[in-house]
Amino acid sequence: MKRINILQIISSKDAIGGAQEHTRILCAGLDKNKYRVIMVTRPGSIVSYYKEQGFEVIPVELRHNPGSILKLLSIIKKYKIHIVHTHNMLADRRGCVAGWLGRVPIVVTTMHTLMNTDRFGEKKRGTSIWQYNFLLKHVPKKIIALSEEVKRHTQKELNLGEDRISLVHNASDLSKFNLNIDKQKKKKEFGIDENCCVVGTVGRLVELKGYPYFVKAASMVLRAFHENLKFLIVGDGYMSDELKDLANNLGIADKIIFAGQRRDIPEILHILDIFVLPSYYEGLPRSVIEAQACGVAVVATNVGGTPEVVINDKTGILVPPKDEMAIAKAVIDLLMNKDKAERMGNAGREWVRKQFDAPVFIKKTEDLFEDLIRKHIPDVA
Repeated sequence: MKRINILQIISSKDAIGGAQEHTRILCAGLDKNKYRVIMVTRPGSIVSYYKEQGFEVIPVELRHNPGSILKLLSIIKKYKIHIVHTHNMLADRRGCVAGWLGRVPIVVTTMHTLMNTDRFGEKKRGTSIWQYNFLLKHVPKKIIALSEEVKRHTQKELNLGEDRISLVHNASDLSKFNLNIDKQKKKKEFGIDENCCVVGTVGRLVELKGYPYFVKAASMVLRAFHENLKFLIVGDGYMSDELKDLANNLGIADKIIFAGQRRDIPEILHILDIFVLPSYYEGLPRSVIEAQACGVAVVATNVGGTPEVVINDKTGILVPPKDEMAIAKAVIDLLMNKDKAERMGNAGREWVRKQFDAPVFIKKTEDLFEDLIRKHIPDVA
């Protein structure tokens, strides 16, 4: 097959995030002998981060900039793009229009979360949503859904047939989580005693992630479980101060460590006894996949694509969203039953390495690309 030029467009400007990591893993894993990848992102920390990975990156401000479509058209022409692949709503809008105007043979859109929903999971409607749906219904040759839940929702919203949408589960590069670390030394970095149990979570401190329920659950657990115990929150976001105030008001500020943004997530996950995901909604939670890859027992809310990763009572415990009591009860159960937690952690590690490792995801995506190439640009296949 002739080398194919792919334009990956992602409307993020920050380096950290699920969609950013998803795109990085895909672009790093695609066969360099078959594909040349050019990336467009918004200007921001993501540009230098992707360039450090060795990617060809062109910063284009996509927000409030209709001229960005002309810029994308010039990139399509310059690099003789065969495939435009978009990630996130703003990139979908600009990329679909540019791909159609530029007569790109193949446009692919990846749906990372439930489309047409706000940060609380409520449906959005209006002219702009209608325009977005119209583009997705008519322009992409294929829509990729990262979870079965996202696929079902997208099909319903757009009234799509099976030939237009494919399930390719989200994934992580799990090789970097196969570590042997000095847990005692790592705990000391956070001022945690070597014999202390650690319950933790990792993610952006934003409304959708439900972290107030994690803090409230921590207060309940600490009242019932009197052994040496710390809670660890890794990540940053606009809710950081609010969560710290909540911990202080509940009288547990000395028991919760706010670690901020970190680059050593694999090492941190290995010191956790339990990982908690309290989100209101998830497409397919990368943080849970990574925690399970480290053999950590998981407590997660039963939302979105999470049940496709956490098999209830086998690889973890699923609880209702916005229910601190249910979270606390599940955490106490695992703290009191160490054998159960270990069994779930081991089962989770085996499950995600079979289903959600990067090579599996990359192979499925390449197969999808090659099928589209044979159908729509057979002269280069």
